[in-house]
Amino acid sequence: MLVGRETEVARLEKLLDEARHGRSGALVITGDTGMGKTALLRAVTEMASDLAVQSARGVTAESDLPFAGLAELFAPTLDLVTALPDRQRAAMEGALALGPAVSVDPLAVGVATLGLLSAAADRTPVLCTVDDLQWVDASSAQALSFAARRLQAEGVAMVFTTRLHDEVAAPFHDLETLLLGGLSSDAATELLNSATEAPVNAEVARWLHSSTGGNPLALVELPLLLSAGQLDGSEPLQDPLPPGPTIERALRRRIAELQPDTRSALLIAAASGTGELDVIVAALHGLGLSSTALEPAEEAGIISLEGSRVDFRHPLLRSAAYHGALTSNRRKAHVALAGALADNDRRRVWHLAAAAIGPDATIADALDDVGVEARRRGAHAGAARALQRSARLTADPDTRARRLGEASVDLNLIGRPEQAVALAAEALTHAQSEALHADLELVHSSFLTLVGQPREAHRLLTAEAARFEQSEPGRASILQMAAVAPCYLVGDGRLAYQTAEQAHASAQRVGGPLALFADAILAQALVIRGDSTRARALLDGCLPLLMEADPIWGPHLAFSQAISITYLWVEQFDTARKLLDRIVQAARAAGAPGLLPFPLSVLGELDFRTGAWDAAYSGLHEAVELAHETGQSVHLPRLLEGVARIEAQRGQAEICRAHIAESLAVAAQLGGLRAAEIAADEILALLEFADQRYDETLVHLDRLAPVLEEEQVGEPSLLGAAPERIEALARSGRDEDAESALATFDGHATRSESSWGQAAAARCRGFMATAECFEAAFEDSLRWHDHVSLPFERARTELCYGERLRRAKKRAEARQHLRAALETFELLGARPWIERSERELAATGQTVRRRDSSADEQLTPQELRVALAVAEGASNREAATALFLSTKTIEFHLGSVYRKLGLRSRSELARRFAPPRP
Repeated sequence: MLVGRETEVARLEKLLDEARHGRSGALVITGDTGMGKTALLRAVTEMASDLAVQSARGVTAESDLPFAGLAELFAPTLDLVTALPDRQRAAMEGALALGPAVSVDPLAVGVATLGLLSAAADRTPVLCTVDDLQWVDASSAQALSFAARRLQAEGVAMVFTTRLHDEVAAPFHDLETLLLGGLSSDAATELLNSATEAPVNAEVARWLHSSTGGNPLALVELPLLLSAGQLDGSEPLQDPLPPGPTIERALRRRIAELQPDTRSALLIAAASGTGELDVIVAALHGLGLSSTALEPAEEAGIISLEGSRVDFRHPLLRSAAYHGALTSNRRKAHVALAGALADNDRRRVWHLAAAAIGPDATIADALDDVGVEARRRGAHAGAARALQRSARLTADPDTRARRLGEASVDLNLIGRPEQAVALAAEALTHAQSEALHADLELVHSSFLTLVGQPREAHRLLTAEAARFEQSEPGRASILQMAAVAPCYLVGDGRLAYQTAEQAHASAQRVGGPLALFADAILAQALVIRGDSTRARALLDGCLPLLMEADPIWGPHLAFSQAISITYLWVEQFDTARKLLDRIVQAARAAGAPGLLPFPLSVLGELDFRTGAWDAAYSGLHEAVELAHETGQSVHLPRLLEGVARIEAQRGQAEICRAHIAESLAVAAQLGGLRAAEIAADEILALLEFADQRYDETLVHLDRLAPVLEEEQVGEPSLLGAAPERIEALARSGRDEDAESALATFDGHATRSESSWGQAAAARCRGFMATAECFEAAFEDSLRWHDHVSLPFERARTELCYGERLRRAKKRAEARQHLRAALETFELLGARPWIERSERELAATGQTVRRRDSSADEQLTPQELRVALAVAEGASNREAATALFLSTKTIEFHLGSVYRKLGLRSRSELARRFAPPRP
C-alpha cells in the first residue's frame, strides 16, 4: 500500500471493478511535480493482474513524433486493427505507419482508437494507462481524449497522469480528475523513516513536512542531502525552501556530484528522450565516450539499465540532467544523437533542429516534409509543431510565412483557434507576395471569427479585397464572400447583403464556378431580406454543381452548407435535406466528426420545422458534444438555441433557460455575438407564450422587433416570432399595435412568397377577426398549410381555429380541429400545447384520454440518438460507426430504451419513432 494514499487507491480499485463488470471509465490523476502520480499508476497496474494492461509513457523527445503515444499503447493489440471498420482501419493504419497515409478528419483516429479499445475489451477487460500525459504527442492525446469521453459499456478503465494546468492535457479537463495534494504529517513521517536507515527526529520530520508541503519526492530526496546529525536533530537545519526549488536543487546537486564523463553520458540519455540503449551508446561513441560512463549514474540511483533501455528513476532527474547542462553541450548531444540515427528516421531531423543555431534551409525543408507527412496521417498537432520549427529555421520571408500559415491551419483543426490566430497573424508579418498575403488573410480572418472577432474579420477581409478589385476580381470576390459570414454572427443583415452584392459583382467579371459560389452567398442574403424570388433563381443555378461535387472534401462544403440553410428558409425542404444528408452521411462514413456541428445544426432546424422533434433534439445534442470536443465554440450558441427552442415548445422551462444562459455565456466569451442575443429573446418569448404568459412574452418581443426592422430582415421565419407577438398584443388588449404588426408581417410574407408566413398571417387574422369573418381567415390559413408540411404550425392553427369555433358555440366543428391539434402535439411531445388542447376539448364536452409520456421525457439524449438510428434500420454496428460509439455502448443504450419504453423488438421501435403524418 502506498503511504498516505489509501483514498486514492480505493478510487482506482473501484474503477477496475467497474471494468471487470463491463462498465468503462476514465480518471485523470494530476498534481504538482513529485506528488506520486507515477507511483499510483504502478499501483493500479499491480491491482489489475486479471485485466489486459496497455500502457504508454510520454517522453519529451517523442512529443513531436505523430502518434508515438498510440503506437506504444497499442503495440500488444495491433492484430485487432484489421478487424476495424474500413474507415477506422485506414485511419489507424495510416496513423501508426502500418499502411498508406490517408487524408482524414483530425478526430478520425480518435474514432479508430475507440474501436480498437473496444475490440481489445471483447477479449478481456482492459486497463489503459498513460503516464506523463503532458509529454505525449498532441495527436495521440487528442485521439485518447475523444475515446475516453465515449467509452461507456465496454469494460475499459483508462488512467492518465499529468502535471497541473498543462496545455496538452487540456482536452481531458472535463474527465473525472483525482487531484493529488501533499501527504499528511503522519504519512510524511512514515515515508521519511522508510527512506532513511535511522529514524528521523520528530521535530526534523515536522520541519521537512512543512518545508516540502508533504511532497513525497521531496521527502525522499531531501534526506540524501542531510547529514546523520541533521536527521537525528543533533545538528541544525539550514536553508528552508519551498517544494519546487527544493526538489530541483536536490536533484541537480546529485547529478553535479558525478564525474564529467558520466554527466555527459547522462546528457546524451536525457536528450535522446526514448531511452533506446543502442542509439545512446552509438551517440556516446560519437563523442569519444564509453558506454560504461553510465554505470556510476545507475549506482547513484539516477537511472536504471534494463535490457535495451535507459530509464531515469524520475522524469525530473532527466530534466535536471538536460537543463543543468550548458546550451553548447546540449547542442553537441543532439548532433551526436542525430549521427546515431538512420537518415530516414524522423527523430534525426528533430535532433538536428534542436542543434541548429540560425536559419538552415536543409533542416527546414526536412521538417516541412515531416509536417506534410504528419498531416497526411491525420496528425495535425505534429504537423503544426514541425511546420512551426521549420519556419523558425527558414530565411526566405514568403516561405516562412507559408509554413506558419499552414501550421496555423493545423492548430485550428485540433481545436486551438486562439493559437491559430496568433500564428496566422505572425505569418502575415512575413509575407512579401500580395497573393500570399491575401491567402493568409483568408485564413487569419476565419480564425478571428472563430474566437469572437467577426467585425474585425470583416474589416480585414474587405480591406484586403479592395486591393484586388481592379487587378484580380476573382481574388477580390473570394475575400468578399468570406467576409459575409461574420456579418451574420454580429446580427448585421444589411452589411451582409452589401458585402454579398460586392462579391457577386466581382465574381460576375470572372464567371465559371466562382460566379455560382457568389450566387449562393448572395441568395442567402436576399432571402434574409425577403427577396425570395431573385434568390430562388440564383439557388437553382448552383445546385447541380454542388450535388455532383464531393460533399465534404474541398471548397464546396461551405457553399453546400450556405445553400442548404437557404433552401430551408425558402421552404424547399426536400432539396435542403438532400444537401444536408450528403454532408452528414459522408462525414459519418469518413469518420470525420469535426465536420458535423454546423450541418447538424441546420438539419436540427429542418427536423424541427417538419415535425421530427426527437431527431432534431438528439441531433442537436450530438452536435453540441462534437462542437465541445473539436473546439468549435463559434457554433455552440446556434446549437444551444436549437435545443432550447424545442425545450420551450415542450414546456421544459428550467433546462431551456439553462441552455439559453449557456448560449449567451459562450457568445460573451466570443466577444458578444448579437445573433445569439436576438435568438435568446425569441426563444424565451416562445417559452412564455407556450404557457400563455403574454405580458412576459411581449417584454422580449417588443425589444426584438425594432432590432429586426433596423437590420432589414424580411424573411418571415427570421422575424423573431412575429405571429406570437401579434397574438400576444391582441390578447393583451393592444389591438392597434396588433393590427399594425399584422400588416407589416403580412407584407413580408407576401413579398417572400412564404407559405408558412401567409398561413401564420391568416391565422392571426382569424384570431383577430369578428365572429362573422374568422372562419374564412382560418380556412385560408389551412389552405396555405397544405402547400408545405409544418406539423406544429398547422396544429397551432387547428387549435386557434377550434378555440374560436367553441366560443362561437360550434362544438362539433371545434372538436374536429382540436382533436387534430392534440394528436400532433402529442406526437411532438409539446406539453403546454397538449394541456391547452385538452382544456379546450373538455370545454366542448369531449372526454380526453390520458396520454403516455413522450420519449423525450424518458430517454437521455444519447439513448434517443441510438433509438432513432436503430429505428431507421441501422444495425448495431452501423449505428456505432455513425454515432462514433462502440457496439457495446449501442447495445447498452438500446437495452435501456427497450426497458424504459416497454418495447420488445426493432419493429416496435420503428413504429414508436415514426415521424408525424403530414
